[in-house]
Amino acid sequence: GIISELRFPDGDGYTNIAISQNATDSDWAFGATTIATNGTAGTTLTVGELKYHINGSGTNASAIVRLLDVGGSQITNPAIVLFEEQDDASTKVYNAIIVKMEGSGTSTNSVGVDDSEFTWGTTWDDLQLDSDDDLYKSMDYYGVIITTDKSDTDSHTVTISYPDVQVYPKLYAAEVDASITTGSTGIGGITGAFDGVIVVDKEVSTVSTRNLIIMGGSCINSDQDNS
Repeated sequence: GIISELRFPDGDGYTNIAISQNATDSDWAFGATTIATNGTAGTTLTVGELKYHINGSGTNASAIVRLLDVGGSQITNPAIVLFEEQDDASTKVYNAIIVKMEGSGTSTNSVGVDDSEFTWGTTWDDLQLDSDDDLYKSMDYYGVIITTDKSDTDSHTVTISYPDVQVYPKLYAAEVDASITTGSTGIGGITGAFDGVIVVDKEVSTVSTRNLIIMGGSCINSDQDNS
């Protein structure tokens, strides 16, 4: 019999797309979109953060589904898709890493990595390491680090480092002579004498010629009693 749906992984399980075939002309319907199987340009199907291209194969009653890379090109070789956990800054967003393969798997043309891409929408080009010009690193917002080894020009390899939880930045502001140390609770502490001044907002004109780091809240606003 004819299948009635395709299941696409989305990072949180699967998304089901209903499919059906027109008995008259053998064209396929993927969800609400009809794909002519006689070789038309086709359409793009979005499932989660991944996109797929569906078009006719040129042979009646058949269609082709291919994963698209981040640039929108159809992937015709095998690829590996690694889903990340849910983005802490979004609801139900599961980004992925697409590892595109190349080569024929023969002794003269071994299988290697063609490219590794993130679906975040921001592109981090491979950064070549000064310590080893064969190694390149990329990183995304989740904190995944991809190290590409291009020492074998015919067969690149990648190492993917995935954090236990999504990373986030910590910012410390201190004077030049201060040092950052790790406290007993694991939270960074700043040591060094404070050599600045504390002013409220109505006194800012007295320090207008100085570089300022401004902190504080309603307790030091000018409408408060600061006497």
